[in-house]
Amino acid sequence: MGQQSLIYAFVARGTVVLADYTEFTGNFTGIASQCLQKLPASNNKFTYNCDGHTFNYLVDNGFTYCVVAIESVGRQVPMAFLERIKEDFTKRYGGGKAAAAPAQSLSKEFGPKLKEHMQYCIDHPEEISKIAKVKAQVSEVKGVMMENIEKAQDFRQQGTQMRRKMWLQNMKIKLIVLGILIALILIIDYGHRVRLATHSNFKEFVLTAGLEFYPLGGDPKVLAGYISSMLEKLLKFINSNRILDHNLC
Repeated sequence: MGQQSLIYAFVARGTVVLADYTEFTGNFTGIASQCLQKLPASNNKFTYNCDGHTFNYLVDNGFTYCVVAIESVGRQVPMAFLERIKEDFTKRYGGGKAAAAPAQSLSKEFGPKLKEHMQYCIDHPEEISKIAKVKAQVSEVKGVMMENIEKAQDFRQQGTQMRRKMWLQNMKIKLIVLGILIALILIIDYGHRVRLATHSNFKEFVLTAGLEFYPLGGDPKVLAGYISSMLEKLLKFINSNRILDHNLC
């Protein structure tokens, strides 16, 4: 990789450039500054192409890291460089010094570091490429894990809804049986012998009420669902007749 592949870099707080470095002259510094003024404030990565160069930006927590590279170098090396200077800058100035530093006040300290990171990325393109691939794989795995977590949460919510539905069905069955028991108790009070035929799930419930129990086959949940559906159909039929009567009037 040629020595001029990365030609200019800076670190800015908002639109205020705190430190920069270049060994070359040209209008690329002005273009980089103009792009900085128009960048969205959200954390993200941006690349612009102009006159055979790429202007690469990494925005993170109010700070912007920029490098200008020749277009033929691609995007991988410039972005790896931006990640390196972001990590270094955050370690050095994360305590608050950069938050109030005037324009260009950190160039003397951090300018040489920008040069070092530039040279390292230029001299070790294969290593930079391997690191970028590993990071991409980690991001992919992280994305799959997040997707699986979201699916697990959806499954948990569906399970909760299913348990609530089953609980309501059981309550319907119990209410129906309770109503029958009350009616039967009233009948017994008038001197009649009563034997209640129902599902084995309610055997203990029937016996504790002082009634004779006779086992009945079938699934009580299916019966409850059938009764519920029939009640819904009956209500719809009644409501439709009401609407029809109203229209006739």
